[in-house]
Amino acid sequence: IGVRFFSVFGPWGRPDMFYLKYLMRTKRKTSIKIYNYGNHYRSFTYIDDVISNLLKIINKFKNKKNICDVFNIGNPNSIYLKKFIKRIEKINKKIPNKIFIKKQLGDLSTTKANVKREEKLFNHQVKISLDKGIKNLISWFNSYYK
Repeated sequence: IGVRFFSVFGPWGRPDMFYLKYLMRTKRKTSIKIYNYGNHYRSFTYIDDVISNLLKIINKFKNKKNICDVFNIGNPNSIYLKKFIKRIEKINKKIPNKIFIKKQLGDLSTTKANVKREEKLFNHQVKISLDKGIKNLISWFNSYYK
């Protein structure tokens, strides 16, 4: 079984992901580059929703043999990067210096998780709202990066 993840965010995330870079640069009071002038759309998916849906896949197929399939795990709603940034700033109450630059070569302007099949097969769900996910992320970040 293969799994495609869509813009996973939350505690213990990859340090090369935008949201952690953004928080680190905010903390250090350094500038951050925002590609495509912030005009991206991403299927930001909170880590708890990813884990919940992974467990559903495991439980559905744990006793099956010869399974060969790929599933999407992600938020079916694409979120404007500038909206994501504004939410982080509102909740974190800190704003770094942003440098808006052109899109990187090969970067997608939009990602959108199509999970219709997954909803039918194993009840794929996204339960954590963007604001709750960002609040959890910032709480973890501030306790971990003192």
